[in-house]
Amino acid sequence: MDFNFGFAGEGSGTSGGGDDHFILNGGGFVSVALVEMAISFGMTTLDSGDFNYVSTAKIPLNCRLVSVTSQSQANGGSTDIRAYKPTSITEAVSTYTALATVNIASHTAGTTSHVATFDTASTEYAAGESIGITFDSSTNLNGLIVTILLKKI
Repeated sequence: MDFNFGFAGEGSGTSGGGDDHFILNGGGFVSVALVEMAISFGMTTLDSGDFNYVSTAKIPLNCRLVSVTSQSQANGGSTDIRAYKPTSITEAVSTYTALATVNIASHTAGTTSHVATFDTASTEYAAGESIGITFDSSTNLNGLIVTILLKKI
């Protein structure tokens, strides 16, 4: 699995510097409008309405989801970005309740980065729990790049 994990150190633009923040990178292809799709943390071009082995990641230490930054290949229109704690890798997204939802009113295509800020106690994870992030847009996003910023707690 091609899974990107790293610490965001001093001078990387994160508040506090040091190794108190870390990132997860993901992406994939979201080709179905008006259906909530789980993003991939592995290498795949398939979109999925399920949490599975490529659309979840294990949390290595106690942390809080700070933000999800995304770019898309197509204009997605109004897009809800949701954070989850999936407990199974074979369950439909619809079987879970989101911890939090952030709406991007107009998720535009190209080089524009959209930042969905979470950073609340409701998006805290314990070491060993799984994280799942979904996108639910009014039109197809197509190709999607995602960077998830977490901070140690």
